[in-house]
Amino acid sequence: MICSRCQTELPAMTTTCPQCGSSIPWSQSARFSYLPAGTPPWPIKVPEKRSQLVEAKANESFVEDAQPNVKVRKRPRVLARHVISVILALLIAPILGILATLGVLALQGQFTPHPHTSPAHLPRPASTTSATTLPPPSIFKLTSDGTMNISVQCPNDWTVGPSDQSGDPAEFPITQPSRLIRIYIARFSPTLSSQITGPDELNSELIGQMSQEFTGVKTVTSPNAQPTIGNDQWTEQDATYVDQNNTQGHFTTLTVFHNHQNYYNINFVVPQGLYQQAMQQYIQPILDSLKFLS
Repeated sequence: MICSRCQTELPAMTTTCPQCGSSIPWSQSARFSYLPAGTPPWPIKVPEKRSQLVEAKANESFVEDAQPNVKVRKRPRVLARHVISVILALLIAPILGILATLGVLALQGQFTPHPHTSPAHLPRPASTTSATTLPPPSIFKLTSDGTMNISVQCPNDWTVGPSDQSGDPAEFPITQPSRLIRIYIARFSPTLSSQITGPDELNSELIGQMSQEFTGVKTVTSPNAQPTIGNDQWTEQDATYVDQNNTQGHFTTLTVFHNHQNYYNINFVVPQGLYQQAMQQYIQPILDSLKFLS
C-alpha cells in the first residue's frame, strides 16, 4: 500500500504514514484476515436472493422453523378411556364402602332390613262368601307347638298348623274347613322384635297391608281394645274391607310383647255378616284357650 501524499510504501494495517504523518483512510488500509493468502475476500453485501430468503425465514414462527418434522401422537380414545376409568373409580369406591359397612353390621347383628317387620302372610277371605251362617262347632282339641311356644284349642275339623319356621316371623295357621275364617299366629324373633316400637305400630302396619290388597279398608272401633290372652294384655285394632266379590269383611289384628323378648301377633278375617257368630262360637274360644308354654 502507497501513501497518497508522499508516495511512501506503507506497512500493512497502518493508519498513519511514518514519513509525512498523513492519516491513512480505513478504506485504503489492508484488511486482516485469517484466510490463507490468495483466498477471495469475504463478501460484504448479501446477495439479493439470499436477503429475500433471510427476510422470509425471519417472519416464520420459532416452533414451525425449529420443529418442522416433529410428529405429535394424539391418542384421544386412550385419554377418554382413562378419564372414564378415573370417574368410575371415584363413584364405585364409596358404594363399595357402604356395602362393606352394611355387611359388617349384618354379620354383627346390628343391621336387619326393615321391610319384613310384619307377618309375611295375611289371612285370605274365602273365594265365595254367600254363606249366611256357620255350622255348629265340633269338639275342640288341644294343639301345642314348642317352636312357637304356644298351645291352643281349635275345632277338631279345622286345619291347625304346622308352623312355618322358614321366615321371620314364624307363623302358625288355623283355618276353618270352608275357609270362611282364617287365623294366623306370628312369633317374631328377639332381633326383629327389637326393631318394633310398639304393638300399635305393628297393628297399623298390618292394616296398611290390607289397604294395598283390598278396597274400602276402614278402621272401626274394637270391641275390646286391650283383651287378655294367655295371661298377657294385648292391643287390638279392627278394620272392615271389601273383597273381590264386593262383599264386606272384618279384619282384626292383636299384638303383644311377651316377656319383653318376643312380639306375637294374631290376625284373622271373617265375612262381616258372620262376624258376631264367628266371634261367639269359634274365635273367642280359640283366643281364650291360647297359652304360652314359657
